[in-house]
Amino acid sequence: RAFWFEGTVNGLILMVNEVIVKPLQCVLIGRLITVVSSVDNVGKHELYMYGAGVACCSLIASSLMHPYMLAAHNLGLKLRIACISLVYRKILRLKLSEIEGISSGKILTLVTNDSNRFYEIPIMMHYP
Repeated sequence: RAFWFEGTVNGLILMVNEVIVKPLQCVLIGRLITVVSSVDNVGKHELYMYGAGVACCSLIASSLMHPYMLAAHNLGLKLRIACISLVYRKILRLKLSEIEGISSGKILTLVTNDSNRFYEIPIMMHYP
């Protein structure tokens, strides 16, 4: 509930990259191969246009992925911090007699290892 807007913006950035830029790059590469392998004498202008299109698509794709990865890592850190805060608040609410039954190693494992999985969720959550 707290981080839905950031996740949606990340998903839209990724959607533009995956639905528009990458297929366009594949089409341009296909046309470039077709022009190069054709028997007809094709002008250099057409080759340069397709080559520039492929290069521009690569530039756009990398320009979209870098902000996406930065925002996804930041969102992952926020999720991890929220999870650790929940564990910390829960421990503070427990009575001393209940805390004695829980080993500190179990809490430490929960906070360190298990919370790291929240760091990876925003990067891969848009892929089925």
